[in-house]
Amino acid sequence: MAIFLQACDSLSYYLSFDEVVYVKDFPQKVELEKVAPMDLDLMGCVDFFGNDSVLVFKMMDMEHHWKVYSLSDLKEGVELLKKGNGPNEFVSMPSNEYFQKDANVCRVWRSNERKMYQIDLSASLEKGKTVLDSIWKLPLEGTAFICTSVNDSSYFVTLFQPDSYKRCLLKGSELQELEHLKPINDVKTYKDINSIAAIRRYEPSQKKVVEVMTHLNQINLYSVEDSTFAKTICVGESLTDVGQVDDGGKWTWTSYYGHVMTHPDYFAALYVNANRKDFLSGDVGKVNIQFYNWDGEPLLNIGVPCSAESFFIHRNRDLYVFSANGETECLYKYDLNGLLQNLF
Repeated sequence: MAIFLQACDSLSYYLSFDEVVYVKDFPQKVELEKVAPMDLDLMGCVDFFGNDSVLVFKMMDMEHHWKVYSLSDLKEGVELLKKGNGPNEFVSMPSNEYFQKDANVCRVWRSNERKMYQIDLSASLEKGKTVLDSIWKLPLEGTAFICTSVNDSSYFVTLFQPDSYKRCLLKGSELQELEHLKPINDVKTYKDINSIAAIRRYEPSQKKVVEVMTHLNQINLYSVEDSTFAKTICVGESLTDVGQVDDGGKWTWTSYYGHVMTHPDYFAALYVNANRKDFLSGDVGKVNIQFYNWDGEPLLNIGVPCSAESFFIHRNRDLYVFSANGETECLYKYDLNGLLQNLF
C-alpha cells in the first residue's frame, strides 16, 4: 500500500524554482503580415542559426550537414561538414552550436566523442570546404547534450541521466553540480524523459542560461555564477504538471516552445502552444516570438503568420523565420522597422 501511494503521489509535481513569475500578457504586441518566401534552395533543411555575417542551415539526409550563406548577398550557399568517417568529416550532425564573441568562428559539440570542434567559417567560405580551427576533448563521463564555454577553463554542461537532466559546471577536470539548480536537477521522470525536454542557451554577457521547455508552459532562467538568481517564468495562470505530462504519453503532449536565441539585451523564444498532432503535421497556422529582458520581465510578443521551427534576428533589424512545413522548406524575412531598438 505504501508503495502504491508513493507512486500515486509522484504523478503530480513540477519542474520549477521557488520563485515563479506568471506572465498573462505582454506590454507590446505586433502581428506580422504574410510575405513571400526568399528564393533559396533549402531542400532537406531542418533548422538554422546565424550571426552578423552568415546564416547556417542544418541539412538532413544530404551529403553535407551544413549549407552556409553569406548575409551580404544570400545568393550561393557553400556546403560544409561533409558526412563520413574521413578527416574533417562528421558521421552525424553536430549539436549545441554557438559563435565565439567578435569572431566568425563557430563551436560545435560532438557528444559521442566528448569533443569540441571550432570551425573557422570565414576561411571555410573562402576555401569552399570545412576549415577546423581546433579540436579538443573534455574530461566528461556519460552523455553531455549541452556543452558551452563559460570562460577559457569552464563549461556549462547538461548531462543526460536515464530519468533526468543534470546541469553542471565543468571547471578544468572537475564537474560541479550547481547547488542552486537542485530544484530542477532533482526532478525525475518515471516513463519518458522527453516529457521534460528543453532547449537551452547560455548568454556570456549575462552569465545566464535560458531554458525553454518543450512540453511545459514555462521558461527556466538562471545564472551559472550567481547562486541567488534562479526563477521560473510561467506563461499562463498555473504551471504544467510534469507528472501528468509524463504519465499521459507523448500523443497527449502540447508543444509549447520550439527555439530560443539570446542577445545581450534580451532573449527571445518561439512559442508554439499546439497539440502534438498539429505540430508534427505543420497544421499550426501561426506562432509567436516572445521577448524578455534578463530579469525575466516580458517585453514584446510578435505574431508570425506561419508555422515555424526556428528564427534568427540580424542586428535587431531583420527577422528571419524558417518553416519546414508544407511542400518545401522556406525562409521568410521581416523588417522589424526599429521595433526592438525602442524596447531599451
